[in-house]
Amino acid sequence: MLVAAIARLRAPDARLLALVALGDLEVADAAALVGLTPGAARVRLHRIRASLRHDLGAHTRAEYLTEPS
Repeated sequence: MLVAAIARLRAPDARLLALVALGDLEVADAAALVGLTPGAARVRLHRIRASLRHDLGAHTRAEYLTEPS
């Protein structure tokens, strides 16, 4: 389910998510690697996570789909 939802993301979005969620990079560092400003990366990550939550259902509790506090 998760793999299929990530596969539906655009490649740059999947890469950004992977760098932050799996690569354990700070957003600013991941942003530099994909050619975004930190602010743009935060907005994009918010939209990516919202899209994945929608695809997976609102009741998912996966940490990588929640916004950092």
